[in-house]
Amino acid sequence: MATTPLKHNEPEIITGVPLCRPDGSLNRDSAGWSRHPLHTCNLPATLPRKKQWNYWAVTSSDLLFSATIADVDRLQLGGAYIFARRTHRHTCAFLSREVVLAGTLRR
Repeated sequence: MATTPLKHNEPEIITGVPLCRPDGSLNRDSAGWSRHPLHTCNLPATLPRKKQWNYWAVTSSDLLFSATIADVDRLQLGGAYIFARRTHRHTCAFLSREVVLAGTLRR
């Protein structure tokens, strides 16, 4: 049985946008992707745990590289993944030291 691949047409965000509406729900205008960090993480103070992360991915016909830096209140971590498409070899690296994410997360 053939399946049709899913396609997502997410808009590019080119100006600063708040992540949440005043009531704390998701601001639908913040859904999309950006070339630079443009989201203001205006999470409500009433949330018990706030999570913040940065994710990057770069792909080519030869290589896939991705990196993540995360702060989930109780745990900070970073990691990187490299996959060579031709040889099917991959490498992972994880860092468990404290990371500090600059930005606009309000606590």
